[in-house]
Amino acid sequence: GGRHRRQARPAARPDLRLGRLARGRPLRAAHRRRVHRAAPRPARRAAPPPGGGTVSGLARTLAVTLTGLTGHIVEVEAHCAPGLPAFTLVGLPDAAVRESRERVRAALSTCGVTWGERRLTVNLSPADLPKTGTGFDVSMALAVLAARGELPRRALASLAGTVFIGELGLDASVR
Repeated sequence: GGRHRRQARPAARPDLRLGRLARGRPLRAAHRRRVHRAAPRPARRAAPPPGGGTVSGLARTLAVTLTGLTGHIVEVEAHCAPGLPAFTLVGLPDAAVRESRERVRAALSTCGVTWGERRLTVNLSPADLPKTGTGFDVSMALAVLAARGELPRRALASLAGTVFIGELGLDASVR
């Protein structure tokens, strides 16, 4: 019998088969397939969020903590990034400072700030110094607003060099 159409015929010369190396040598250029690729498209920039800030941002403010009668300057850093909604507070906070997360969230929600799909991390440094009291609320709220891009850019420089002390009420009043 004859051959069926679907049976492959052996190549006349094994070194000329397309897509394979033959006997350790690369294929001849005339027998390689040419792939035409379109020029890469430039990356599209996302529209800036309301307020003109960035989606992923970092902002700093200052606060004060007491150790006995001695006051220590604490840098409050807030980082906002896209992701699952979370509000993480790090830097050796005591129970009152940990509760400030909820006071800040409630106060900003009262003012009309929507949380959306963003992950917030607030760092209180130096990390080895215990942070006590409720005086961190205002500095945390301002750092969070700046990191989310809700404040004008020209305000960021003055935030980083100013100490903010105050407790926030759930209605956003300062005590």
